[in-house]
Amino acid sequence: MLDAIVAALYGLHRDDFAWILRDCDHPAARLSEHSFCRALDPKGFWRVDKAQDPELRHSVLSLVAFDDLTRAIVAAGSREAGIQAFCDQHDGDGWMLPETLTLAELGLTRSVDVGVYDDRARAPQPVRNRLGERFLPWQLAQSPEESWAECERHAKAILEGAPAPATPAPPAAPVRIQTDLGPLFRGRT
Repeated sequence: MLDAIVAALYGLHRDDFAWILRDCDHPAARLSEHSFCRALDPKGFWRVDKAQDPELRHSVLSLVAFDDLTRAIVAAGSREAGIQAFCDQHDGDGWMLPETLTLAELGLTRSVDVGVYDDRARAPQPVRNRLGERFLPWQLAQSPEESWAECERHAKAILEGAPAPATPAPPAAPVRIQTDLGPLFRGRT
């Protein structure tokens, strides 16, 4: 959700976001081949979650969320109202993972194997149930107060284990700039 919202706030269009996330939908088997990967942008987002099936990768799901957000913006008539509607859907829980995705239908951008999809990419693949339930049973059993108390305990534990903040360094003495650079530079303007 957050990546989609940030992309919208930056004013990215779908083609821009798809270009940034290009090559993220290649099969994991192809992304394990060094010769294939040499043809891809070495700094590309295709590297994120590359061992996962493409429909489970953060980058692919970000583009799916962006598409849903774009529809919400169009329906609401403004970016701000669309983002609010996107976040308020599902009783305020916001965007949810799709049940399935068909990669070949997503229109992701590729720089290699453009338009080449295997049979698996042309068939709906399960997403939500493969990533597990949104909440674990023990989370659902807690009241909101218990949940916030647990968050506070975790924060305290993290802070207690963290190193003490560094004391600020005293202000540095002013830097003296040498104006005479020697005989080699004298008389030059």
